[in-house]
Amino acid sequence: LKSVVISAMAPQSSINLADCAYAGLTGAVGAIPGTLCAHPLDVLKIRMQTTTSGSYHQAVQHIMRNNGYRGFYAGIRPGIEQRFLQRGPMFFVSEAYTQVVTKYTGLEGLSARYSASVASGYTVGFLGGIAEYRKKLLSQQIMTVEQASWRNLSKACLNPATRAGILRRFHGAGLCAAVYDSTFFGTQLSLSSAGLPAPLSFGGAAAAAVCIGFIPDAAVARMLVIPPSQAVVTFPRMCMQVVKPGILSGFRGLPARVGEYFVSYFVTGCVAAAVAFLR
Repeated sequence: LKSVVISAMAPQSSINLADCAYAGLTGAVGAIPGTLCAHPLDVLKIRMQTTTSGSYHQAVQHIMRNNGYRGFYAGIRPGIEQRFLQRGPMFFVSEAYTQVVTKYTGLEGLSARYSASVASGYTVGFLGGIAEYRKKLLSQQIMTVEQASWRNLSKACLNPATRAGILRRFHGAGLCAAVYDSTFFGTQLSLSSAGLPAPLSFGGAAAAAVCIGFIPDAAVARMLVIPPSQAVVTFPRMCMQVVKPGILSGFRGLPARVGEYFVSYFVTGCVAAAVAFLR
């Protein structure tokens, strides 16, 4: 079980669609129980990222005061939708891009996986931006379910008055995903090659990726809690706003994010181990 998802360790003569499909299956199916287990930490993390003051205790009190324990599962349905729609393609496209890079550039192993995951991360992050946008709008109760429906958000994407702002948000999501995915898949390959079991290699890689990509993630989180009708600054400018009060302020919510992703990907790693066993 040294590499449950990673198969591009040597040059291949053709793209192995079966490996891509199994990778996509691992990501998509593993995202469901992973999100169910980790969603409360995601709600807490977003609250910390999108505010500039207050402790974790105060954030928990705010959530409890408004909705009780149910508040920690606000937006769980779009959360599962977003993770399912994101992680299936995330794993599938990373595997496919890695095989293409291995075949046509001569890069192998970690180099192939890392460089391919930069490109695949941006692709999947941009295309999955609308699902991430909907999840954040609902989990933070910025808009109602009707206002943040797929139909209304799709209209906003096509409306000339809001289209540029929407694309700016999705571009930021793509850049953030490129940082995250390249770190995650590169670290996961290194840890699995060192002999760690899939749950720990997945969870550890996710924690590392969160730490490296946290400020970009905080910037995207702030961009995605702004309703479509309101203007939004560019991704680099939002990153500067995140760290403007001080570099440490840019890491608000980091412990919750690390915990969320470690739990979520640990569960995904369990699914990956099961998929590998069934193969």
